[in-house]
Amino acid sequence: MKKEIMILWLEEKIQQIKDTPVSVVDTKEKQHYLLGSLKTLELIKEQLEQGKFDEITQE
Repeated sequence: MKKEIMILWLEEKIQQIKDTPVSVVDTKEKQHYLLGSLKTLELIKEQLEQGKFDEITQE
């Protein structure tokens, strides 16, 4: 997958998580899961932008 497409996909998923109202998440466990997912996606996006995955994102 191209790097630019992957970054756009990650940005979309990050925004979806940020747009999820806390009131929709019914347990603390799910809130922690969402926060962990958000941080993981942000880290992956940051590393993609820095070129750390260039060898696997090239066609």
